[in-house]
Amino acid sequence: MGDGGVTRRELVKRGGLVAGAAAIGPAVIPAVAGAKPLAAAPLNDFSNLKGKSVGHIVIDIAASFPTRSTAEAKRLAKKYGFSVEIVDGAGDYNKINQAFTTFATKKVDAIFDTGCDPTLCKAGMTAAKQAKIPVGSVVAGYVAGLNAYDVESNDWINFSRIGTYVTNRLGNQGGWGAAIINWPNVPALRIRSAQIKAMLSYYKASILADLVVAVPGFVPDAKQKASALLTKYPKGGDLNVIVCGWDDIGVAAAQACVEAGRNDVFVVATDGNLAAFDMMRKGQPFAATCALDVEGMTDVMYAQMSAVLGGKKPLATTLYVDAPLITARNVPPKGQYPKGEGLQLYT
Repeated sequence: MGDGGVTRRELVKRGGLVAGAAAIGPAVIPAVAGAKPLAAAPLNDFSNLKGKSVGHIVIDIAASFPTRSTAEAKRLAKKYGFSVEIVDGAGDYNKINQAFTTFATKKVDAIFDTGCDPTLCKAGMTAAKQAKIPVGSVVAGYVAGLNAYDVESNDWINFSRIGTYVTNRLGNQGGWGAAIINWPNVPALRIRSAQIKAMLSYYKASILADLVVAVPGFVPDAKQKASALLTKYPKGGDLNVIVCGWDDIGVAAAQACVEAGRNDVFVVATDGNLAAFDMMRKGQPFAATCALDVEGMTDVMYAQMSAVLGGKKPLATTLYVDAPLITARNVPPKGQYPKGEGLQLYT
């Protein structure tokens, strides 16, 4: 590998920061000359969660990422002997703040957050802080004083990969048009928009629309918005690609293209859900995604909390798990999720 990292197999041979693919998948930790050992917060040690009670709040269970994240949380709880209570925020930050406050009142041992922006649930996270309950997050963003750490897939890289696919397919000289459908209330989604806009601007492509999808109800709303775009920009016109913030709405937009008979427009997104992969295999308009290792990211979030509960610091305040670019060229077999290079630390 060109980044000086080591493979998961090599790590295991060396006495192993990772014990088994079920833990976090392949792991890559960049080697830095003179760096201190990273064993202070093991990647696969969940022992300090045993016997504990934890709360896990998700932004909207209707999306595939939170669904997979909560399923993995339940698997970990069963395997490692702790209890987890899941709360669906349904995209409502009033409900999310109340969930944090309720868990703080219950005096759970830890709180986990999938996709809930700390800046929008400051009241709830402050209640947790006052109750001395640590908060760990995934795809939510890190804010000092509110959550202890955040586990991400590096969306600057992900949407650079997506943008590179788009510009290679349509040409690096501009003269074509894109529409964006997204939701701004998750930091990762804001990064995705910022990155694709920068790349489209650099390559002198036209951004024909920048639309905000309704949450809850994002799937039918995304499909309606995509249908309206296809009507506004008929075949042979300016619209060439629809860029969606995540795969659930990307699949909906691609379905709108199929129903409209529009093979001149393709769709890209990021997360990597099974419906998106199915469309790729069929040659339908969903063309590219970056496949997030949701289970691996959730495992990192829980393992780092185990370290925190054991009196240690997390490996970093923001940890990144790789998400490979998936197209029709490398789409996985039906029902399977691909794995990237695993955990990557930028510290």
